[in-house]
Amino acid sequence: MIPEVDVFDTHEWKNYFGLFFSELSKAVDFEAGTLFVYQLGENRLSEVAKTGEGIDFITPIAFPMGNGLSAWVAQKGKDIYLPDIHRGSRHGLNPIRSYLSMPLEINSRIIGVLNLGHIIPNAFDEPKIATIKQRTSDIARKLYNYTYLGMTSSV
Repeated sequence: MIPEVDVFDTHEWKNYFGLFFSELSKAVDFEAGTLFVYQLGENRLSEVAKTGEGIDFITPIAFPMGNGLSAWVAQKGKDIYLPDIHRGSRHGLNPIRSYLSMPLEINSRIIGVLNLGHIIPNAFDEPKIATIKQRTSDIARKLYNYTYLGMTSSV
């Protein structure tokens, strides 16, 4: 089963993604988040959910799995953590100062990428990153079950 991008635009998935971000925000403080899912049929990442204003960097730059730093993270399968970004006043009064992008992986397959941003520097230390990884395991499993195993009742 190869899902289309709008499959994740259903009421059931939107509620699930909203609950995911809500529960994650109870465990770790962040200002913005974006969830990307790897689309098999398109061989690239697609944004499926965001909270706050969402976040991704270098979106004009293309990588094999899509545009932006998220696609690079998916391609390499490695986290990127930028603890103290100085973007200047041109980005508004509360620019993102901490940025975390991590791949969601199950059975050696990249399922998606989660990006989180915060307006304070050094917002995501090692224990918080460990908590985020723990909290993303459930959503990664559900996305894997749907995308690769065709299990529609997993939401």
